[in-house]
Amino acid sequence: AAFHFQQGGPEDRHDPYSSSNVKSTNVHIKQQMEFAISQQDYVSVFRWILIRSLVNKQYNLLADCWRLLHSTAYQIEYIMELNKSMQDLIISDLETTGTLAAAQERKRHPPPPDPNKPKKANQEEPPPPPPPEERGPLKLSILGRMMNSYRQKMDQILRMGCTYAPRCLPSLIQNKLKQLSEKDQETNEIFLVVDYGSVPVLQEINEMLEPLLHSTAYDMFLACPDIQNMVKEIKAEVCERVTLESSRKEFTIRASQIPELDSAEPLDF
Repeated sequence: AAFHFQQGGPEDRHDPYSSSNVKSTNVHIKQQMEFAISQQDYVSVFRWILIRSLVNKQYNLLADCWRLLHSTAYQIEYIMELNKSMQDLIISDLETTGTLAAAQERKRHPPPPDPNKPKKANQEEPPPPPPPEERGPLKLSILGRMMNSYRQKMDQILRMGCTYAPRCLPSLIQNKLKQLSEKDQETNEIFLVVDYGSVPVLQEINEMLEPLLHSTAYDMFLACPDIQNMVKEIKAEVCERVTLESSRKEFTIRASQIPELDSAEPLDF
């Protein structure tokens, strides 16, 4: 809570609901909404409308935002963000320690036992040292469960009729995910392959899901007339501002083309 207060509040550390802070927040929110509308990113549009409603304590649009947060579009965005998290974990491990990659290589090619090592009778062997993935912040078992949950959630969402996904898309994505997973021969656990080649495959899956995200979000947008009216008003304001700026530029250009009169020349009337 202290970290959130220090890092997430206003810069002046004063009341976040003061008139000056609310005004500056509304300016930022409006800029983000205009950008999201220009990109036709309706999930972000709903999200910024929700934030603006909470900041200004205007609750007439909260129901429409709640519907989007429980829609198919938001579920697709959830699995896409989960995909990005796995990409970040892979890149983070490979660029910092390489612990998980080394552990997977050791699982694939375990070292042979040392025949020259003497072994006394009735002597218990010391427990082996913990594998590197158990000593670091990331563990293969946790990434494997994450990958398995991602696969199950992906298949569940894509097989819903309101997702508008082609029939071949779930099996196509599942085949791609098989390239990124391996099974431990001892525990039969599935774990994620930590390799630079896994990142482009995960990114490709997200690119397949992006059209579904935008189509389902636009479907929710069409079901909310109040949100449509607000977006129309914002578009009208943007068009009016662009027209005014273009007219000002045209007036400036024409004014610069007018020749200046030389004061030394006499004026003929």
